[in-house]
Amino acid sequence: PLVTGTSQNDALTSELNDSFCSTNPMTAKNFAKVTFFSDCRDLLPKNQHPVLILQSEQDALAAVAIGEYIQRHTANSELVVLPARGHCLHMSDAHAVSLVISAFFARNHTTLAEA
Repeated sequence: PLVTGTSQNDALTSELNDSFCSTNPMTAKNFAKVTFFSDCRDLLPKNQHPVLILQSEQDALAAVAIGEYIQRHTANSELVVLPARGHCLHMSDAHAVSLVISAFFARNHTTLAEA
């Protein structure tokens, strides 16, 4: 529920839990190391391509300030804060995410095709 931003009995929470529990423990360990011990902030200003940053308005794992930081330090970036809860927007609000991504690609299709 902390990650999905939904109640304990929600189907989405169960789906995410099942996904985590079915992951090979060594894969999960490597993923956790990369996720929690990597710091690549110095690479943000080096970006040369359009970047879409999606942020949930209420995310217990990543505050909106993190998305704002990434936008400030990444050229040609766009931050969209969705009125949603949880960290897995692609699961909890897939329709809104797809609309935002489609609009982003429509605005940046020429630049992205050249990348």
